[in-house]
Amino acid sequence: PEQHTSFVSDDTKKLPEITGDEYEQLGDALLNKGNLYLAYVQYEKSLKLKPDDLRIEYEKGLGLLLGEKNDDAIRQFELVLKKDPKFDLAYEGLGRAYFQNKDYQQAERNLQKAVGLNHKLWKSYNYLGNLYDHKQEYEKAIIEYTSAIAIKPDQGFLYNKLGVSCLLAGHNQAAVDAFTKAIEKNYREPRVFNNLALACANLGRYDEAMDAFRRAGGEAHAHNNMGCIYLEKGNYPEAVASFEKAIAIEPGFYAKAADNLKKAKTLAGVRQ
Repeated sequence: PEQHTSFVSDDTKKLPEITGDEYEQLGDALLNKGNLYLAYVQYEKSLKLKPDDLRIEYEKGLGLLLGEKNDDAIRQFELVLKKDPKFDLAYEGLGRAYFQNKDYQQAERNLQKAVGLNHKLWKSYNYLGNLYDHKQEYEKAIIEYTSAIAIKPDQGFLYNKLGVSCLLAGHNQAAVDAFTKAIEKNYREPRVFNNLALACANLGRYDEAMDAFRRAGGEAHAHNNMGCIYLEKGNYPEAVASFEKAIAIEPGFYAKAADNLKKAKTLAGVRQ
């Protein structure tokens, strides 16, 4: 019988094995995509090949932190710091984990340690700003957000946070400047326009406030919000007029504006 030649070679080369660095890179890619569990698995594989790599131990903690496994993350970051007490990012991770656990004292302590070791950790300054906002210590928050912006001036959301702290601290012009900068840096969420409008209104610049409210959500939204501003400031006839305009533009949607109108008319002494 005719013999057939086999094309399968006994000395076929095996595919090269994945290195520890490659497992780590794969873990980083998965972490960036939000696939926290698979990222954690890749870091574990990497550590089997590079057991003394503290950076991977830190990245494991980061995966746990992003998955809001805060107690596990705290243990992981503490393990890193036991081996290297000057690992700045591990202190930042600890601070973030404690913040998520609402342990603000420990959060502040660890975030301060992080920036004490490395003045370039803008995320630590941002979280310190969040923490001081939560504690209603707005002047401190302003300092932290300003520090973060000095390092990362292209992040529009930081200017919005700075603006909110300025607004709550009563620094209305500084708030306007910060919100304007956020918009310039392409942070154009509706909230930043609403925030800008509030700061302008506090300065008595109602035309600018109206324009900002329009950019946040359209004409009816703007008139309703201006009505709320006037209502709060005791300008009841202006509030009535604004709510009436909101209802005229979107009568179905603005049931809330109708309630506001009723309240404004009552306060203005207008008979229903």
